Amino acid sequence: MPLNYELNDRINIVLTSQDEYIRWFTAFSRRIVCEEYSEALSLQKPNFFIKSLSEDALATFNEKQIGVINKKNEDLFEFADKVVHDLCEGNVQSLTGDFVAFTELFDWFMRDVSQLRRSVFYEENGYDKLTGLKSASSMFKELEIELERVSRQGKDFSMAMAMIVDYEEVKEHLGAEQLDEHIHLAARVIKKCLRPFDDAYYSRNNEFVMALKQTGAGGAIRAFNRLEGEFEKEAASYVANGETKKVSMTCCIAEPVPGDDVSILLDNLREDIKSSNGTSGNAFSYNEISPLQRLIKQDMPQK
Repeated sequence: MPLNYELNDRINIVLTSQDEYIRWFTAFSRRIVCEEYSEALSLQKPNFFIKSLSEDALATFNEKQIGVINKKNEDLFEFADKVVHDLCEGNVQSLTGDFVAFTELFDWFMRDVSQLRRSVFYEENGYDKLTGLKSASSMFKELEIELERVSRQGKDFSMAMAMIVDYEEVKEHLGAEQLDEHIHLAARVIKKCLRPFDDAYYSRNNEFVMALKQTGAGGAIRAFNRLEGEFEKEAASYVANGETKKVSMTCCIAEPVPGDDVSILLDNLREDIKSSNGTSGNAFSYNEISPLQRLIKQDMPQK
């Protein structure tokens, strides 16, 4: 099991590393500008904190982010060596270009390290870094608490799962970067269209879950219609199989009752969206059926 590092511990690890790099970059740049190449050569490069962490500690950080930072860390030191070589050889023309590239790479490297620090903060506080919505880590407990409240007070409550239609197709034609922009757009319009006391989560890849308090399925459908209208104003278009399409969303809405298993309900909402072929801009209500009926429905060929 990975060590359970506290928020302050992990952020302090990143901050300490940032300070070491800033001191090294400042001293290195000053020596290059003053043409003190021997002093620049003697400067010890920072020991990137990832290399000094144990496997258990490393497992507490985002693997993809660490890979990107490690690569830029290697490139940064490579360019630093190039700059020193240019200075030693008196190659002024190469020195100028390599030093500019070195400073730009340092800026990008520090941005990535800062993003890593922010992602630690988001994670520890139960928020998804990409969307700013609550993450799956807090979703199940909060939804169960809400169902307990419904059982005590008997007030309306609805739950909605929304997805971007034809997610893989959009990714193929627009690329991963634009797809992330649309995920961010969806999160932004969700925050705009929901009421202050409603909750929204980014539970997994292309899945937005909304907890709409004191409202039934009708109110949830109206909320999604507002959301979809705002989303379409900024959504991009693309061409697939000779047809021009616009990125859109679809949504399945349920009115859970006390005793419902949240995990099973989410699985069923997910399956109903997929089996509906994700009609653009469509919000539909979830109909509870028995496990046997659901199994038969899943085995039926899709139209």
